[in-house]
Amino acid sequence: MEAKKLAGEPPSEEEFERALNKTLGNFLLSHESLLEQAAYLAKYEALGLGYEYDERVPEELKKVAPSDVQAAARKFLVNGTVVIVGPKYSQ
Repeated sequence: MEAKKLAGEPPSEEEFERALNKTLGNFLLSHESLLEQAAYLAKYEALGLGYEYDERVPEELKKVAPSDVQAAARKFLVNGTVVIVGPKYSQ
């Protein structure tokens, strides 16, 4: 769903469920190795969230509603700005 459309109306229930399931699946797959698990736990600790946050992520994701997605799109995706970072191009 494109950003402008998403800001105007929430995603359909089917689209929302598909995105949620994909996000949850990717989260679980990203924890397959002990190294990846340790990296997540260290990141959460460094951010001040505590290592327990890793267990709460799926629960927190399941609390999101299609209207929350729409609100976030309105706030962050409408009238966006593009920034290009890199060395200045000269001819």
